[in-house]
Amino acid sequence: MPYKETTERTEYISVAKAAQRLECHPRTVRRLIVRGLLKAKRTTPIPRSRYKVLVSSIEEFEKQNAV
Repeated sequence: MPYKETTERTEYISVAKAAQRLECHPRTVRRLIVRGLLKAKRTTPIPRSRYKVLVSSIEEFEKQNAV
């Protein structure tokens, strides 16, 4: 199997910073995560813990929803 270099960024930011970047409310960012429009991970395995949002998913969302 040939070596495949991954170019996907694995940098995560907080919901608050994602909201600033998208110019929306943090609640909107959480809704986008629940709907599957943004990729995120929980900071702990406990339900209702905080999210960290994948930066590359924000960039992709911005491209798809450019005005």
